[in-house]
Amino acid sequence: MSKRPVSSIDIAKFFFSICIVVLHSDVYRGLPGLLPSLAEKLILRLAVPFFFIVSGYFLGVKLKSGSVETSIRQYVARLLPPFLVFGAINTVLEMIKMYQSGSGHIAVTVIQHLLFYPYGALWYVSASMLGACLLIPFLKRNRLNLALAVGGVLYCWALLCNNYYFLTTPIRWIVDTYLRIFISARNGVFVGFFMLAIGIKLSTIDIPAVKVKGWTVLFFLLYVAEICVVRTFPSADDAALYVMLPVFVACFVITLLQMPLSLPERVSRLLRSLSTGIYFQHRMWLSVIALLSITQNRAIAAGLTIAVSILCCVAAQHALGKGKSKLPRNL
Repeated sequence: MSKRPVSSIDIAKFFFSICIVVLHSDVYRGLPGLLPSLAEKLILRLAVPFFFIVSGYFLGVKLKSGSVETSIRQYVARLLPPFLVFGAINTVLEMIKMYQSGSGHIAVTVIQHLLFYPYGALWYVSASMLGACLLIPFLKRNRLNLALAVGGVLYCWALLCNNYYFLTTPIRWIVDTYLRIFISARNGVFVGFFMLAIGIKLSTIDIPAVKVKGWTVLFFLLYVAEICVVRTFPSADDAALYVMLPVFVACFVITLLQMPLSLPERVSRLLRSLSTGIYFQHRMWLSVIALLSITQNRAIAAGLTIAVSILCCVAAQHALGKGKSKLPRNL
């Protein structure tokens, strides 16, 4: 597969960044009947696993031409500055919202989130940085398959703290205690480590296009079947993690990498920048819109968030120089 970012991935990243805004603005909940559930599970919830695996893929490509420590250090260095900046902004905004709503124990809640589940939907970024660092000893010893096996076991805990909560009856108190302290199992240990490892693995294999398309369809159908089976059982957290989810998304990513799409490099670079910028900014703008009571309409709030995020990205690129941005391009 190509060692350079391809247009299909850039288009998908931009699409899924929009999906994140739609998800977190709850605009899809206004759809009739079963459409909200279908939209959430079959489209919107694919975004974060997609970002993880694509990020891991391009990290794996970079590992081929550099040392493990240097490549991961650079990877973390690109993510850390915007993570700290937008993390601080979103933390302040959440404190204001909690104060206005009369919530108690604000300090305890904020500290808990800062340590374990950052505000601003930035858990994905913190999970990416931690997951990459945890992969270092495995990558240095060329034990990626072992990392995948360990990650798979760790991911099982994330499932128990999510859609497979109904299986925890014998250890329910342990899971509840964990979630009460750590808020979520969606972090670098139980999710980021595994999904980044999957992405890195994809960068080392070559699957024929016809075969991978067939596997993608099969795993999608299995993913849909899994959703149908577990939907009636009790779940925890955001009910977004499934057994087949990383498998299907991995095949989907390979399919995109093999799609013969072509965009001018300038357009691809812009889409990468916009997808990253929208992700980092969207929670901030949604909070500002809510705090200032600009609109109660979810669709308008989502549209404003996307528009303002794009404008800020374009303005930042113009100020920093054509084609340049301080945001990491391969989020």
